[in-house]
Amino acid sequence: MQRTWQRLLSMLVLSPVIAVAQTPGDPEEAGKEAAQASSLAEVGGSAAPTVAAAEVRDCFVQMGQGAVGDCIGLAADACQQTPGGATTLGIVDCLAQETRVWDELLNAQYQELRALMREQDEGNPDVGISRVDALRDVQRAWITFRDAECGYAYARYQDGTIRSVVAAACQLEQTAQRALTLKGILHESSL
Repeated sequence: MQRTWQRLLSMLVLSPVIAVAQTPGDPEEAGKEAAQASSLAEVGGSAAPTVAAAEVRDCFVQMGQGAVGDCIGLAADACQQTPGGATTLGIVDCLAQETRVWDELLNAQYQELRALMREQDEGNPDVGISRVDALRDVQRAWITFRDAECGYAYARYQDGTIRSVVAAACQLEQTAQRALTLKGILHESSL
């Protein structure tokens, strides 16, 4: 996670201007700000920057069990290099777009793992612990953790415009890492 944040913060320091100022809000507003940014149809009169979703999916497929997040944030970084992508809203939008792709991958892995766990539960009904229920419980706990972790990241920077960027970067990192974790569990469980 540190790598993605460091890369993002380095880009911000090197960026000539963060053009859009925002007013301080509370941590619950972080998600709303990210949603507002991602719903922008245009930035500065030109088409809003976009993330190459296919690149994220290809990277996910190519990542082996030993690789740890080498491609997380790269599509958002590229998006930020396009017109409108270097503003606060543009950066948050690029991060949110990549997060949505990782979330789709996460959900696909979760559903596939859930089906495998259901099959294993049905094949061994006398074991007292439901794998499907345990998977659901851990996923719910992870969502609670992710939201708290990123809410805390937002709160740490709540007096500055970077708060939304940091919270969006946290959402991206947490979601991508969870997708890769589920991919690893699925791979291990199907052996």
